[in-house]
Amino acid sequence: MTQPSEQPLRRRQVTAAVGATGRPTALEVLRDRGMHLARPTGTHSKVDPEFDPPASGGIALCGEKARAGLLTLKASAAVLVLADTAVYESYIATAQSPLRVPDISDTLFADDDPLDSLLNDLVASQAPFAFTPSGYIAPGDFAAFKALVNALAGIVRADVVAVIPMAVTWLRKETLGQVIACLKQIPHPIALVLGGQYNPTDHYADVAGNLRRLYREIPNLGLWRTDVVSGLDCMAHGGLFAGIGSSSALRHCVPPGEITQPSGVRLKPSVFMADLLSYARADKLARLYANDDPPQCWCTECRGRGLDRFDSFDTEVAQSAAAHNTAAWIELWSDMYATPLPERSRTWTSRVQKAVSEHRLESERIEQPQAFVPSKTLTRLAKLAAADSAAQG
Repeated sequence: MTQPSEQPLRRRQVTAAVGATGRPTALEVLRDRGMHLARPTGTHSKVDPEFDPPASGGIALCGEKARAGLLTLKASAAVLVLADTAVYESYIATAQSPLRVPDISDTLFADDDPLDSLLNDLVASQAPFAFTPSGYIAPGDFAAFKALVNALAGIVRADVVAVIPMAVTWLRKETLGQVIACLKQIPHPIALVLGGQYNPTDHYADVAGNLRRLYREIPNLGLWRTDVVSGLDCMAHGGLFAGIGSSSALRHCVPPGEITQPSGVRLKPSVFMADLLSYARADKLARLYANDDPPQCWCTECRGRGLDRFDSFDTEVAQSAAAHNTAAWIELWSDMYATPLPERSRTWTSRVQKAVSEHRLESERIEQPQAFVPSKTLTRLAKLAAADSAAQG
């Protein structure tokens, strides 16, 4: 296969008709799914043999080697397995080339549509459907955004997930209306990937509420490469699906060309604390609980052990921490999945409010004021709940 290029796409719709295969469409398969996102190789590629998501769950590999990892994982995993080649990690969309597709103009397949060929190739690698090779939408580049939307809206097949990777600044109130109007043109499941350093939803006060508006107005949209709080908030407020990352790098997208922050520092594992709906570094937990009993966890990985045991750079310890994180949020999602809307939203709201309080209570228990502080996103979600309650009288 020739190398991907930045040449303009041919203005021709792909040939596979919607529903022509007789298989379930991507929209049908992804409805109400909470997906575990992993790398195809490395520490965060290990999937526990006991990994058992609810009926509406699965695993997605993210990265340029995702297709190769797909074959291996499908042989051992009895759940839905997907592959997102994550073109947006290294490629910025332009108005001329919003998708990164191979240049086949000098090959035997020169008469084929390059996007159609690529999507067929992705599905042929045993993925049930293909994630589009979408470039990253930089802040303010409306021409590139519009070009990407037009390209995705023009795909006439049902085995596609339309990936929209964009800087989180697009979700500010000044541009939200434009974003919604454009995304409504896409008939496929939309995987929204937010870009920015650290946690993108923490960047601006209005992002959490604006995401909920997206879920209300675009029923085929899900949040991809996110954390537990934003992912479950998506599923509690009408989002089609959510993809929750097994590592911090898979819980957001660093814009192409930027160095992931913090850089040059080797970090110990992040540990998810379910009662607090928060992540904390393993070395921080070891320090805070040096003279106090740590919280116990009863997930399938921990089985009653304390959450202070991951203070190590050892690969096996990092894998164990990742397995705990996944098992802990899967348990939360299992409970949520069994609850229909709108009760699901009310139950999630109560959990968010309780989690904010738990930060203070746990700090008081170990007599270390401000030891645990809720994230900006969690705090804002709790405030949204309070505002909703006040509006309802």
